[in-house]
Amino acid sequence: EELRDSREHYRAVSELSSDFSFGFRITSDDSFELEWVTEAFTRITGHSRSHIEQLGLAALGDPEHVKTARAAINSALAGGREEYEGRILTKEKEVRWIHTCLIAERSEEDGAVRVVGASSDVTERKHAEQERQQLEAHLGEVQRLESLGVLAGGIAHDFNNLLSVILGNSSLGLTESDSNSATARRFARIR
Repeated sequence: EELRDSREHYRAVSELSSDFSFGFRITSDDSFELEWVTEAFTRITGHSRSHIEQLGLAALGDPEHVKTARAAINSALAGGREEYEGRILTKEKEVRWIHTCLIAERSEEDGAVRVVGASSDVTERKHAEQERQQLEAHLGEVQRLESLGVLAGGIAHDFNNLLSVILGNSSLGLTESDSNSATARRFARIR
């Protein structure tokens, strides 16, 4: 009865969690055998346990994620815990980012690798990071354009000062020369 109560508590906690835990084996012939997964896995991915058991990790759709997961498993076999982030595709083909912590050990009996881990859905954080990067890039562009505007304004101000001198001198030249002379025509063209 204590064992049943303990299992019921575990089930309730795992169903309420936004993270999911899993355990699987990779046999010596490199086949994938899912041993267990918590209910949150189906909530996050849309894939049922039986679907993943049939298709393996490839059902999650991102070959890069599978490569990263395999590298983490190989590192964990050397001892210790490994963490990584990667993309998965839900059953509805929506991209989700997950952060996974896992441990792995090789069975001396049959050479299979047993992996136990937990994954968190970090999609919202990834979207926020991407949005922040886009905003930073946009802010950099705005600052660059603002600097360009200040530079253009300074050049226009300096150019205007030069034009004021030219216009003033050409106007003086016009008033001091005969209005029908070639000099007056040149000052008029300058103005």
